[in-house]
Amino acid sequence: MLRNFYDLWNTEDYAEAATLLFDPEVELVQPEELPGGAGTYRGFEGLQRALDEWLEGADYIHAEPERFALGEDTVVATVRLRSRGRHTGIEVDRRIGHLFRFRGERAVRWEVYWSPDEALEAAGLSK
Repeated sequence: MLRNFYDLWNTEDYAEAATLLFDPEVELVQPEELPGGAGTYRGFEGLQRALDEWLEGADYIHAEPERFALGEDTVVATVRLRSRGRHTGIEVDRRIGHLFRFRGERAVRWEVYWSPDEALEAAGLSK
């Protein structure tokens, strides 16, 4: 399911990606240092608002999952994030962590971390 989510995300079918994975009351939490889209967003409307803020400052955003770590009701994805600033032309290529918290089949919380290690620690999956 997560691989399908990222596949849809990268084809820019964001609405389908969201309905595939998330509970309608999902919370998205992003670091304050994130340029555009930082803070907490709720529901599908919040996801759309965060997406609009990301895309406002970027020509593209590509998220490639490289690894998954599974907890009881959590999944941490190590993600290679690539993007280019719309106004600056600066290329970004870094590994970040996505922590998904599930209730049943749906993710109820999506937390973005600057590093996979931070996401693993937050999920209680670090070594």
